[in-house]
Amino acid sequence: MYTLICDDHSLIRREVISFMKKKFPDSIVKEAINGADALNQLSSEDFDLAIIDIKMPILSGIEVVEKLKQFNKKTKIIFITMYTDVDQFVKAKSVGFDGYILKEYLLDEMVECINSKDSFISPKLKELLNLEEVPNALSSLNLEEKKIINLLAEYKSDNDIAEELFISRKKIQLVKNKLYKKLKLGKDQNEVLISWVNQNRQHLV
Repeated sequence: MYTLICDDHSLIRREVISFMKKKFPDSIVKEAINGADALNQLSSEDFDLAIIDIKMPILSGIEVVEKLKQFNKKTKIIFITMYTDVDQFVKAKSVGFDGYILKEYLLDEMVECINSKDSFISPKLKELLNLEEVPNALSSLNLEEKKIINLLAEYKSDNDIAEELFISRKKIQLVKNKLYKKLKLGKDQNEVLISWVNQNRQHLV
């Protein structure tokens, strides 16, 4: 398994390298010490796996993965982090990942994460962000409504949404009116809608 560990802390890199060689003896593990280094290596070589710290100098792990998309790589992406805030999780979710592990559980969960066919998320993070309890109302939303509510979760204004989706502000308001009803928020309750989005951002994007 050709692997890149991307972290600005040498201790984490050494731990991961040692772990990979123990659990996956045939693995070849290279290192990246910051986001720019990570992007350079990931874009120029065909890695099977990249273990990427979200907070790194120069480029964050999320920025690295976002920029990597243009190269159409099939590298499995595992984000690692010390932080449990929902904003960071939502941003990571928006660029896509195969795994999301809290660093304190890194060595305990890495094998399961690597072998998982679905996106793996640290159970502790699922618990802290309430990820298992998806609001029932989300299943009733159509594709257009989901697109708009996801953009609201990214703090986009109506003007931003209109420009990104190539629709009018009037159309956005019509969709919002439907959302007020489906989410049982009352009529013309934009502030309440934004509050609902903020409370459920971990389930969106």
